[in-house]
Amino acid sequence: MIVWNNIINREMFNKHANDERINLFLFSHADCSVCISLKPMLENMLSRFDNLILNYVDVRKTPEISGQLSIFTVPTVSIYYGGREYIKKSRVINTLLLEDDIYKLEQRI
Repeated sequence: MIVWNNIINREMFNKHANDERINLFLFSHADCSVCISLKPMLENMLSRFDNLILNYVDVRKTPEISGQLSIFTVPTVSIYYGGREYIKKSRVINTLLLEDDIYKLEQRI
């Protein structure tokens, strides 16, 4: 079973973003039907990556995080490693391309 960390404040976001493991952040909210259908697709795809941490950020509950990161649309997927953002995709997210991008990142680090 895939477990998502619910990010509830900037400190928690920073802790995961600065981790020495790959962290995926899904920025969404409860009324986003595209986001709701994307989440299980991400879970299925990302289960193949052992070193990947999944994080969920509700943009309505934590607007300070999305504002500081210039995230103005959902869904947005952002990939961090060691405090640096490597991948950012918004709106229409092709999970096959995202998987390929994560695989390439995993090979580089």
